[in-house]
Amino acid sequence: MHAGLLEDDYEARVHVVPFPNYKKKAAQDEKKRIRAEQPYKYVLNESQDAEARAMIESVRTSAETFGFELDPYALLRTGDIECSFVSLDEQTGLTRKARPGCLIPAQRMIVDLKTAHDASPRGFGRKRRDMGYDLSAAFHLDTACAALGEDPMDWVYLWVVVEKEPPYAVGLFSASPDLLRHGRIRYRQALELVASCERRGVWTPYSLRVEELEPNHYEQALLPRQTA
Repeated sequence: MHAGLLEDDYEARVHVVPFPNYKKKAAQDEKKRIRAEQPYKYVLNESQDAEARAMIESVRTSAETFGFELDPYALLRTGDIECSFVSLDEQTGLTRKARPGCLIPAQRMIVDLKTAHDASPRGFGRKRRDMGYDLSAAFHLDTACAALGEDPMDWVYLWVVVEKEPPYAVGLFSASPDLLRHGRIRYRQALELVASCERRGVWTPYSLRVEELEPNHYEQALLPRQTA
């Protein structure tokens, strides 16, 4: 995905082993051999290659086919790809490092490429919450803007999302100011915890008790209702 959309160098960065999957030992051995000889390449089997090409093509043609408000493929090809930024967090003294997928300084925009099983607003919204993408979005913005001498409040953060299965639907999402504020609170809490642990030289566990896990509200919806 990244090689074909962000780097636009799929053929050079990908090696396809002549097997439909890795069930056979010969396929596994070939994968190990290529990784050892060419560690800079992505190693895919034929099924993975076909899937990746279909996902790339879906993103490339999404604007022309469906008339997106913004062209997802053009956004990914406009900016600076995977630039590294380092800045000092003044509140904790920690060094912050970030490498956003695509930075577009002229439009004050960061664009991140993601895959998902469900690229609908509800589906990706759920994955965003589970994976902490609000935290990483705020962290990328603040770290990059600190290094660039920019105000992160003037920037926007977008996700280009493509599904992993046919028809490889594409979604385009932006992080709202409230979502970024929420992510900023979360990453600030994480930085403060890391700084505290480093000062004390003690990395405490999450809990000292046996914690009972409950089904989340999506899983609870599948449970039969209990009657009095």
